[in-house]
Amino acid sequence: MARTGRRREGGGRFFLNPILIVVVAALLLAAALIAASQLSARQKQVLVGPRPEESQPAAEPTPPQQPVAPATVATAQPTKGSLDAPVTIVEFAEFYCPFCARYLWETYPKIERDYISKGLVKYEFHNLIVHGSVALLAAVAGECAQAQGRFWPLHDRLFETVFPGRNLTQPKVLSLADLEGVAAAVGLDTAQFNGCLEGYNAAFDECKAGYDRCTSGGGESERCAEEFNTCLEANAMFQRILEDQEELRRLITQLPPEEQAQAERIGTPTFFINGHILIGAQPYENFKAVIERELAKAKSG
Repeated sequence: MARTGRRREGGGRFFLNPILIVVVAALLLAAALIAASQLSARQKQVLVGPRPEESQPAAEPTPPQQPVAPATVATAQPTKGSLDAPVTIVEFAEFYCPFCARYLWETYPKIERDYISKGLVKYEFHNLIVHGSVALLAAVAGECAQAQGRFWPLHDRLFETVFPGRNLTQPKVLSLADLEGVAAAVGLDTAQFNGCLEGYNAAFDECKAGYDRCTSGGGESERCAEEFNTCLEANAMFQRILEDQEELRRLITQLPPEEQAQAERIGTPTFFINGHILIGAQPYENFKAVIERELAKAKSG
């Protein structure tokens, strides 16, 4: 799958044709797999993908908002707010995306304060991997936390850990030990979490060995990557991430005709507000305009 290196204010790297996205990690991980072929799982070292691009600072930084008690809902997908809310926001993001972090710290608190906490918005999180295997491992950590019903505390702490001091230009690459430390800090069952994460890591290493055999034997890189994906699909946490990609495809195919062109440069973060697409860490006012429009529709309809 071809990717472009073009940047856009408020968003990460963009896929040329999101409807044709091959399952996550097929080609995103190929370069990382080759570069990291000497790393051992016993060293508990993350396979490092591309470093996040430097983020542009917010034009008008806003002061920190007072925390609002999270309205966490017990669902299979990480969700906040009332399940019966008239507006649903679906976010696609990853933990190494600086624009996602900026959105989380500057815009999301206002959405939670004004809409989620009042039962007007249901909010869902889905993974969209851009920065290779290091981001994929962090996404798996989130899924392991979700299995314990503790996704959101880990979500918030991971962003603070990846971007220490909220410096968006110098992300920290997290090892397995770092991720396990974050899980302990937010009160997860560490034995369960560590077993979940290390189970994925062992599966990754096994599938990576198959990928290496395929490429060293003269196999085409795309076919070898597809075999890598097929191998890793047996891991339940990776399967959850694949399901996120399927949900992204579904939402894109259902976009109104006038919004289809926007999906040609999709990246992280991407949002769907009652099925309408919004790309990038845009100002709160842009989210508010769409939410209010959808609330008015619900009220009149």
